[in-house]
Amino acid sequence: MKTKTPKTEAIVSQEIETDRSARFFCVTDGRKVSLGTLAEFRQATAEITDYTGGSSGGGAFSALWGFLLDNHGSLLRPDHAEMIAKEAAAFHAMCSAGLSSRANTLLQRLASVIQKEQKPDQPGDCLPEMAPSAKNKVVVAIGDLHGHYPALEQLLAHLRSRYNLFEHSDPDKLRRGVTLVFTGDYIDRGNNALAIIEKLRKISVTNPGHVITLLGNHELLALEAYDKATELAKLDSEEAAIAEYRNATWHGMNGGDQFIREFGQHTLPALKSYSVRMARSGDIGKWIRSLSPFFEINVARKKILFMHADLTEQLNDRKVLDRYLQEVKKQLQVGTAEAGGTRAKYGDQILNSSNGIFWNRSFSKFDDNNQEGIDKICKSARVDFIVTGHTPHSAIKSYGNRIFDIDVGMTPKCGGNMPQALMFCSDRIVGFGVSGTETTFVRTRR
Repeated sequence: MKTKTPKTEAIVSQEIETDRSARFFCVTDGRKVSLGTLAEFRQATAEITDYTGGSSGGGAFSALWGFLLDNHGSLLRPDHAEMIAKEAAAFHAMCSAGLSSRANTLLQRLASVIQKEQKPDQPGDCLPEMAPSAKNKVVVAIGDLHGHYPALEQLLAHLRSRYNLFEHSDPDKLRRGVTLVFTGDYIDRGNNALAIIEKLRKISVTNPGHVITLLGNHELLALEAYDKATELAKLDSEEAAIAEYRNATWHGMNGGDQFIREFGQHTLPALKSYSVRMARSGDIGKWIRSLSPFFEINVARKKILFMHADLTEQLNDRKVLDRYLQEVKKQLQVGTAEAGGTRAKYGDQILNSSNGIFWNRSFSKFDDNNQEGIDKICKSARVDFIVTGHTPHSAIKSYGNRIFDIDVGMTPKCGGNMPQALMFCSDRIVGFGVSGTETTFVRTRR
């Protein structure tokens, strides 16, 4: 049996004698909903209007305030009342934490005008009310892909169709104000790392400065073992060379042989082709050496730090962290010959320490009850949010809604879990999956 939808008959004001005694009511199917005294109403509505800053929600509320104050006892069309009630419900859900109890009470009373079951989010609901722009940023973070190209394609298609983050005229052109951040580990374990790299290179060229590709520990491993790969490429037996690489290098022991085999689809044997294309002058080697160790950006006045792995306690202090990050950059810029080869350069302690930003897994010790410790890390690092990959989970892992691990094990060899990503909008932080699932972790004040 269908539930009858309440019909709003009128919004009226009563007892108009003074501001102190005047009260507003909403009458719905004979049920009267009090909106408070005129003085309370004015104070709450002024607070809400100031909060919205003239956005569409604020405009709807302002129209209602004017109607009530100028038309005591007049009828308000049911569709208008329903629209206002919907705006009130949505605004209360998003911003209740930043409003006074009086304003929240008013919103709840307005929202009670309609009692329909809430519909699921529709396409575009997680976008800011304004189109993305230089002042209204949208940042989407995608975690470890590990050679699983279908996951990347599904996520990009989702960003196009559901969230409309790409221009309609060019499937690779991001809308103004949109930035994509990838947290590293594009290679190894899956079968299509080269396709991932090709796609990322393409959209990076199309959107200069708005596609951020971070360096992961697997890219570091490949660079560290490059000299060994060129040495083994001289052997007569391809299979023997790859087997030796798998046994003699950390990269080979961690799925690197799968990456190398992707290079054997052309005229040269895989390892020989790999040694050419992974050189500093090679197309793949040049791209991998250009990856950034970390990235910071502000969205709605909130600073977000992106890294591949976690932030150990020794690096929580911002001054210490800045010195460490500068040392990382310096080590990556050292000439390979000057360092003594790729093993010495990329295997250096500053890059490969278990306490560093490419390998650390210290966030895993936190649970949902350790909000104080999580807040302390962010405060010490002078950021509002931290986003990492590296440690796989079946879904985006939130630590106190301040730290997010977005490695969801997308490649089959890491679990084959549903591709997911994290979106920072001006008004919220949302995790989404390609099946259409969404999780709102944080609603932020604009």
